[in-house]
Amino acid sequence: MADPTTTRRTAPAFLLGLVAALTSVALLGAGSATADPSLTDKRAQAQQVLAEIQSIDGELGQAVEAYNAANLKLDRIKAEQRANRRLLGITSKNLGSARKALEERVVALYTSGGNDSTIEVLLGATSLEDFLNRMEAVDRVSAQDSRVLDQVKSFQSGVK
Repeated sequence: MADPTTTRRTAPAFLLGLVAALTSVALLGAGSATADPSLTDKRAQAQQVLAEIQSIDGELGQAVEAYNAANLKLDRIKAEQRANRRLLGITSKNLGSARKALEERVVALYTSGGNDSTIEVLLGATSLEDFLNRMEAVDRVSAQDSRVLDQVKSFQSGVK
């Protein structure tokens, strides 16, 4: 693929050379090197054409720069979209796992028939050490339940 900068520089240079060659041919075809009014008009006309070409070259340069900047921005946006799609896939899988863990915990609580209430667990202790162990176990289960619920909430907001 041609470099846009090279194309931009080559085309006006070619046009400039072409105009110069045509001007030379027109001047030679005019005959003598006398101060012919038509010769002066042709020179002025050639200068005007050169000025227009230079103006167009400047505008072309600005258009090429804007085009290149737009392409760079488009590439960044496409990369962000790929990363977001990947992240959405991971978050969706994590949400599924967290929901499954929450469902299993709710089923376990429901099927236990309420025999595992915190008070019943603690009151069933046979010693102070057993009481502290049971209290620690209740805290761990409660913390795990809280983490799973927080994960479900977090993943749901990430998917939305």
